[in-house]
Amino acid sequence: MSRQNQKNREKSGPSPESARRQMEKGNAKEALKEAKLCYRADPCNDHQILLEQAFLFRIDQLYRFNQLDDARAVLHDLTAIKNVAAETITGIQRMQMLLNNQVSAAALSDNAELLTEVADRAVLDPSIPVPNQNDLPKQVQVVREALRLVEQGEDQSATDCLNEIPRSSPLSDWRLFVRGLSAFYQYDQERMLANWSRLDANRPAHRIAATLMRAIKSELPGSPSSGQSNVGEIADVKARDADRRLEIYQKDSSGNGILNEIVEFVQKANMRATYAAMKRLNGSKSPEHQQLYERLMDVFWRDSSRAESNSARTLLTRTLSPPLLDPHWNRLNAISADENLPIDEGPDESERCWRAYIDELEEMPFLASEQKEVITAVILEHIADLLKNVLDYLEDKIDEDPAEDWHFPPEADSRERFKSLYNRFEKNQEEVLLECTQQSVKLPEPFTRLISIYESQGTKLSLKKAESLAADLFSSHPGNLFASCWLIKRYCQIGKPQNARSILTDALTLRPRDATLNELRNYLSSQFICQHVQERQLTLANEEIERFAASQKVVGDTVLSQVYSVGIKLITSPETAREEIATLVEQSKEPCVIWLNLCRLVTDFKLSKNWRTEFDKPAREALSKELTAERAGEIARFFLSLRRNGHNYVGRVEHEKLFIKAIKPLSNSHRTIWAQEDLRDVCEFFLDRKDQKLIRRALLERGAKLFPSDAHLLFWYCRELMRLDSWRVNRIELSQMLRAAIRSHESGPRQLSPGDLKELKSLQKEVELHKPFFEKFFEAMGHHEFGGLFSDPDDFDDDDDDDDDDDDF
Repeated sequence: MSRQNQKNREKSGPSPESARRQMEKGNAKEALKEAKLCYRADPCNDHQILLEQAFLFRIDQLYRFNQLDDARAVLHDLTAIKNVAAETITGIQRMQMLLNNQVSAAALSDNAELLTEVADRAVLDPSIPVPNQNDLPKQVQVVREALRLVEQGEDQSATDCLNEIPRSSPLSDWRLFVRGLSAFYQYDQERMLANWSRLDANRPAHRIAATLMRAIKSELPGSPSSGQSNVGEIADVKARDADRRLEIYQKDSSGNGILNEIVEFVQKANMRATYAAMKRLNGSKSPEHQQLYERLMDVFWRDSSRAESNSARTLLTRTLSPPLLDPHWNRLNAISADENLPIDEGPDESERCWRAYIDELEEMPFLASEQKEVITAVILEHIADLLKNVLDYLEDKIDEDPAEDWHFPPEADSRERFKSLYNRFEKNQEEVLLECTQQSVKLPEPFTRLISIYESQGTKLSLKKAESLAADLFSSHPGNLFASCWLIKRYCQIGKPQNARSILTDALTLRPRDATLNELRNYLSSQFICQHVQERQLTLANEEIERFAASQKVVGDTVLSQVYSVGIKLITSPETAREEIATLVEQSKEPCVIWLNLCRLVTDFKLSKNWRTEFDKPAREALSKELTAERAGEIARFFLSLRRNGHNYVGRVEHEKLFIKAIKPLSNSHRTIWAQEDLRDVCEFFLDRKDQKLIRRALLERGAKLFPSDAHLLFWYCRELMRLDSWRVNRIELSQMLRAAIRSHESGPRQLSPGDLKELKSLQKEVELHKPFFEKFFEAMGHHEFGGLFSDPDDFDDDDDDDDDDDDF
């Protein structure tokens, strides 16, 4: 507000008409000020109603601009006054539900307008939780996926995707928008208007479409005229702001002329002339020219960093002044080195450039010291990521089996070179991650990776280092799930379960339904039982067993609690224990798990070796029998529970070998009928078995075909295919599977861990990068010659209803 208007208002005094005019103009902040002044001058009923309307108008505007914290603060001020209007109470209830993300299904079923608003907001903002009303969460994901497909040029896929949304859905408006957007990109104005003219003028889809129409100098039917204001919408504010900036550039003929020159030179691929024009633009003292230069510089900087030849970067760095965040071009050189990283030689050049950039951070006084620490930590984490990629490549080369892939295996001297490089980069990765953890505690990922590295080394010194790092991570990030779980398992392994109980209690308070934490709760309870038995405090052990059995009944698995009860009797009454064991084995649907748990019990309770001999024989016999898919799943879950908790017992290695031997016929046969959970758990058992690649690949391929909606099976299978490094893997179908895995993760009941999701998206990025090449490759060679994702010339289906070709996988 200008000073003159301020004086006029003070002179005339506050008026309700002024507050209403401000609301009509969309100036919610000024309207609220006017309404407050009116109410203070005369707190009558009309002025209070006006104040409440101004409050709701301001809250609604802040909400639409996504300034949620400010909106909540204003809403708190409104609820502090005594409300008189029924519309105010309704408006408060609506905003409380929207701002606190507590919109219930019941509220939506009674309020179609609110349901539509929540649906629109969920499409525009993926962080907003969607109530499970009329399959709304799935429909929101479908719309977002369709928008993404249109942006990628896959118009037909987007149209097919939208068929899942019924006409009665509150998201049916977005079906029209997506179809119109596809036509917009294809310059099909008739089809675009046919869809967009049917949009509801009061909803975001219409307002976004109207903004796009203005960009092509056209008007959408139902849009306000250029002389009217469409208040409160982000898209319109951005459009008006863009128009104002465009007018500034048009009024300044020199700046517009240079910009036109640059565009013309870029279209002609004359970069020397382009940079010369950029240099003239940078020499101008106009603030608008400087802003334009910085934006153009960012474009050319990024393009140059991706260039394969050094000449493009050399021309840029020798012609133009460096940007503020890259004063000596070290960041540009580092990213260029990343793009052209020789995977079989290592990221030495990238690391050198990145460390040079870290050194020059001190030359940037506009960065605070804390910002510099975080930037340094992020760069070090990036270097560690590069090293990990190289290590994965070298590991596959070292373990490569000539019978597994079509290309020739490396020579013996090459294997030795790979091993030498692997050892060097492995040590380098450890040093970089340690440096990163010492630099800043704000990044939890380097801590978790370094802890895992130390844990895999298995020495007393490395485990102590891991424990110290986990304690540091837990103190700086008390809610970190990895640190909590790791410390709980560690304290259990070293015989200090009492130290783990408080950590588990706090973690369960934050995540009461987390499956990992509930499994750890059972594991911790079992450790207390073992500790009491070893100290021969059998009364305390029996009490703990009762609590443990109660928690096991919730998940329907009471085997271990029954085995523990038998274990107590092995000490006090061996003959009675034998009778109960016989009953347990007879009643169990999988006796092998009973015998394996009894073998584990001997180690946990520190019983005599005679018991181990007595239980080991029937366990081996049960493992040697022919397996069914259901039995395989039960046994795999037993071994997985031990692996997740870092638990072990005498004889486990031999038992796992027998289990693997029994699994082989199942992996080779396509007649086996798998349940989804059983196959997923068996595949998970083989994930860390580097010596069983063929079995793992066969099972994962089977799982991806049988259960294409399982995010874990799809992710594991895609990762396995990427490790093949084979040109015969169809990257186009692989890209589709990766997208399906992400959709399953977002909509399915069983989600990937954050680490797996990060790796999945990294795989997708890598595949999408080379997708255009593979599309041309398969089009030229003929898709039928490749037969699918994981094909082999001798592995095809001859349609005679037998499995003779599959048994030789």
